[in-house]
Order: sequence, then C-alpha cells, then structure tokens
Amino acid sequence: MEENGKKRIDDVQKLYYLIERNRYEMAENILGSALAKDPDSLELQYISAFIDKEADRLYDAEKTLTHILSKDPNHFGAKYLLAQVCNDKEDFAQAERLIIDLIRDFPREPQYFAIYAHIMMQTMNLDKAGKLAAEALRLDPEHPGALTTSILCALSRGQNVKAKEQFSDLVRNYPDAAFSAHSLYIILVENKKYRAAGRIARELLRNNPNDTDYVEMIKSLRLVTHPAMLPLYPLQRWGWHASAVMWVLFIIAARMASNYLSDVQAFIITFSLLGYIAYSWIAPPVLKRLLK
Repeated sequence: MEENGKKRIDDVQKLYYLIERNRYEMAENILGSALAKDPDSLELQYISAFIDKEADRLYDAEKTLTHILSKDPNHFGAKYLLAQVCNDKEDFAQAERLIIDLIRDFPREPQYFAIYAHIMMQTMNLDKAGKLAAEALRLDPEHPGALTTSILCALSRGQNVKAKEQFSDLVRNYPDAAFSAHSLYIILVENKKYRAAGRIARELLRNNPNDTDYVEMIKSLRLVTHPAMLPLYPLQRWGWHASAVMWVLFIIAARMASNYLSDVQAFIITFSLLGYIAYSWIAPPVLKRLLK
C-alpha cells in the first residue's frame, strides 16, 4: 500500500512537471495509467480537467470539475478552474458566482479579484471591472492581469492619458496583455462601441506599427466612425432590425403623404425617403474606397 502511495505521488509530480512545460500529450499518457490504478483520486481528476481545459475540451473539463466539487465542495483549485472554464465557455454568470464564493473565502487573494475584473470587462461592465482591478492592485501592485484590465478599461473610456504609456510598458513585459487588448477590441466592436475600440486599436498599432491586421482594424473603424456615416447610425447600431423598421416606416409615410398632403409635399417626402435608402446603399462602399 505504501509503495502504491509513493508511486501515485511520483506520478503527480511528473504530471505537474510536464504541465509546467506544456507537454500535455506526454502528461495524458501518464495520467491514463495513473487513473486506471486510482480512478477515485481527486487530484488526478483535477489534473485531467486542467489538461482538458488547455486542450479546449471545455465540456469534459466542466463535467470532471463538477464531479470533484460534488465530492469535495472545498476543493478551491477545482472551483477556480471551473470559473475559468465557465469564462471560456462565455457562461459569465456562473463564472461570476464561483469567483464571488472564492473571494468570500479568500478576501485578500488578488488573483480572484483580477479574474473577476476580467470577467466584468468581457461583459462590458467597465466601471465595475476597473474597481475590481483597483482592488487587486491594492493587494498586489504588480499583478499583470489586474494591470492589464485596469489600463484597458482606462483606454477604452478615454479617461487616462498616462494609460497609453503604461500600456506600452505592459505589452513589452507581458505578451498576454496584447491578446487581452485584442479580445477587448473584439468585444467593443461587437457591442458597437466603435470609438472605444478605436482607442484600443490605435494603441495596439502604436506598439506594433508593422502589423497589417491592426492597420486594417483602424481602417474599418475609420469607416464606421466617419461623420458621413452618422445618418446611417440606426442601421449600424441595430442592423437588419433597423432596415426592416425603415421599410415599414417608408411605406406608412408614403401612404400618409399621398393621402393627407399636397402632391408637391408628398413628392418631397417620398423623394427624401428614397434618397436616404439610396444613401445607405451607396455611401459605405464609396467612403471605403476613399479612405483606403
């Protein structure tokens, strides 16, 4: 029995050694043998879930971690990893609940505040994200994740000129910061926050001026934020829903104009509505060509 216990400890140490070096395929081979001998080991199951997460097998990782927590609700490592898995699955509500539980148990752990801030940033709660990042930085002034979130929130809101210099230093020291910035850019664009996305894109380009992807990002934002596109804001903001409403309003307005207004007035209103529709078709491609 003692020999089996020593063998399991050796296996666990080897697994963590391989995981630290991102050698997941070798780790899985050892893990399979170890779990065959000790399938009830929560530590081995936790390692299995960790590898599944890194391999983007999120549902497998979630299933294993949920099982671990059913056996040991105080397995804080499993709870934290499950929060990360839920975040990756974009189940932000569940990720938030898990992190809040961890913060209750460990109110002075900066990592928990930092990941909570990151979750809030992904859900566009930028004010809350900034406050949580500030709390993480109070506990650990050099925490890279909290620094990244704090600076990105400041940049996206256009509130902090000093954040531009901090961002440059951060990208040099922590390569993951650029990935987080690009992720925030995508989130901002998806939420139609084009000016905020533009501030992030400009800083990314300023730190990597030869990256053609960043150049294209800025070009596309110059198009949607150009003054000539302001009349089309409803169509940009609400997409095909706005187009459908526009056509319904056009039909109603045209009929009402023909029934209640003079021929000249009806002609002016109908011509104006048709002009707006034509403008929505013509302006974007022409402006795109001009801004190249």
